[in-house]
Amino acid sequence: MSETTERKIVANERPKYGPQRRGRGPMGGMGRAPAEKAINFFPSLKRLFSYLKPERIKLIFVFICGLIGVSLNVYAPKLLGRATDTIVSGVIGNLIGDQLSNPVFAQALPRICAQLGCDPNNLTKDDIMAILDLMTQLGGEVAIPEQMMDMLASIDFVPGVGIDFHQLSLVMFAALGLYLVSALVMITMGWLLNGIVQRTVFTMRKQVADKLDRLPLAYFDRQPRGELLSRVTNDIDNISQSLQQTLQQVIQSVLMVLGVLVMMLTISGWLTLVALVTIPLTIIVVTQIAKRSQKKFAAMWANTGELNSQVEEAYSGQALVRVFGRQREVAAQFDTKNQELYQAAFGAQALSNSIMPISGFVGNLGYVVIAVVGGLQVASGNLSLGNVQAFIQYSRQFTQPINQIASMMNMLQSGVASAERVFEVIDEPTIYNVPISLYSQKLDALILKYLSIPCGKEPDLSDWRMVVDRFMNAPESVEIVLIGKYVQHKDAYLSVVEALHHAGVAHNVKVRVRSVESADVEARGVDATLGGAAGILIPGGFGVRGIEGKIATIRYARENKIPLFGICLGMQMMVIEYARNVCGLKEAHSQEMCPETSHPVIHLMTEQEKIDKLGGTMRLGAYECDLLPGTIAAAAYGAARISERHRHRYEFNNDYRQTLENAGLKVSGTCAGRGLVEIVELPGHPWFLGEQFHGELKSRPTRPHPLFVSFVGAAVETKRGK
Repeated sequence: MSETTERKIVANERPKYGPQRRGRGPMGGMGRAPAEKAINFFPSLKRLFSYLKPERIKLIFVFICGLIGVSLNVYAPKLLGRATDTIVSGVIGNLIGDQLSNPVFAQALPRICAQLGCDPNNLTKDDIMAILDLMTQLGGEVAIPEQMMDMLASIDFVPGVGIDFHQLSLVMFAALGLYLVSALVMITMGWLLNGIVQRTVFTMRKQVADKLDRLPLAYFDRQPRGELLSRVTNDIDNISQSLQQTLQQVIQSVLMVLGVLVMMLTISGWLTLVALVTIPLTIIVVTQIAKRSQKKFAAMWANTGELNSQVEEAYSGQALVRVFGRQREVAAQFDTKNQELYQAAFGAQALSNSIMPISGFVGNLGYVVIAVVGGLQVASGNLSLGNVQAFIQYSRQFTQPINQIASMMNMLQSGVASAERVFEVIDEPTIYNVPISLYSQKLDALILKYLSIPCGKEPDLSDWRMVVDRFMNAPESVEIVLIGKYVQHKDAYLSVVEALHHAGVAHNVKVRVRSVESADVEARGVDATLGGAAGILIPGGFGVRGIEGKIATIRYARENKIPLFGICLGMQMMVIEYARNVCGLKEAHSQEMCPETSHPVIHLMTEQEKIDKLGGTMRLGAYECDLLPGTIAAAAYGAARISERHRHRYEFNNDYRQTLENAGLKVSGTCAGRGLVEIVELPGHPWFLGEQFHGELKSRPTRPHPLFVSFVGAAVETKRGK
């Protein structure tokens, strides 16, 4: 967020008590603390919604589900109106049939039918209307009022035929089916949306967790007690709840308002106008009451916080209160604050509880007007009784989502405010910004002066500023899955993770590292643990635990063309996997894990076998390595000979080199003068490379390691190609 265009958000501008719990339902915003307001609502809302971009395809399905569910729900009242019309038609048909047997009708019917040219034994609705019209003109006992004639004309009846229960049952089952399918579609919509929201919040939590590892100590020093914990727990939970409820409610409510409005217009424009007139009145009444209640709620929660503080202080300092004889004073303070809380809570709840009855009263006034106008429309024959019934139901459906949208806006306001608090943590300058910060405070000049060293020219920090800017503002991200044995310890692979971030800076992308325990791969399978990875890295380690999970991961990456980077033990596992699954050496293994293996493709060299002390068997320090031209390694380094640092005990067994190379695995780097295999890679694969050394130890923010840069670049291309 630009500091020149938006007011900078700082923690102490926030309300004292953080996000509050809220109720659920259309009026769930009442009866709780007033929502915390966002400082820059629309920019923050836009940024929050940007987290949903990876889910846009699923969001389209959510919208389609909402559209289908709401459409079915909206059409059902119209169908029920047809059921009412079927009943009315049957009742009128029976009444007409009864009237035909009336002596007055029976006497006049043959003469009138002869005059009208209709069959008295097979009368239709049109015949009955013509007969009634003629008899009304002639006068007498059967004169029908004109309004009654208009109403009968609007009813589709068959003389002498009662209610068509077959047709009625079809309509009722159809309406029931619409409601059932609508409910199932809405459940599916909620299920999809829940997954979208939880994945989005997972990403946000991951960003915060990654950022916490890179925040300078000064940030923690200036935060109030519990403030940071509140942001990474309560605020993110608040975002999750706000997104879950507001997205579903807003989609449903907006579609419901539009659908109901269309259906009301198809029934009667005049009745729709009556329904629309009552809405502003309801909104005005609710808004006025809400404004007054929010002030009371603000006072209530402020008093609640102060009362809690008093109780906590009195309880924790109970001994001091007694020593200094302050019991009565503390009790008096409690009584005073408790009385203030009572008055504020009573006023807040009284006003809040009046909203529903008053808004219901205003709504009922609208229903009365609709019923009266609708009755007149039925009497004049302009509307059927079923349509009026459907319209009354639509008018209720129309006001409910509007109230829900108003309530959701309050909830969304709180969610965006929580998002701003989380964004503040994410946007906080990282530890990489410390050198720039110290330079701006002239610490370098102060140290030189203290040491009596003359100041030279001003340092060029442009490269470092570029690193910080890209680290903070990279426009794209890529996920790398790190398969390790010690992922529960955040510092275990710190050098590897930092080297990945350095490589991300080189490509102007943010590297998101997802750590997976190799034993979990064994337990849950590769599809469940590696799905969505743009690249996979297997770092060094020791021991047998989780080895098969790493081998399964390597096979998955090799067969699915996912960039794979193996370091030290990771490189050795790549050799074992290739020997087993490509060369057919099913018993291939490392002597470290399986000393008795019949195919030790990874072994302890002969000159090391007689050394008893473990440290003595390790190849430590820097060794030169010759690179094979035309390989990934040679292209990455841009050199024929390199020097890298080592820390390992077991080596590639050169007795199997020819077998592995004949099967397609290429040795692209060997130790100068010793012939030990340092790098292996797989031609034809997007990026499949293992190094025996530890390249991450030489990576720097301004000088990222060449192989890490090449690997992250391949992962970015893989992500873009998906």
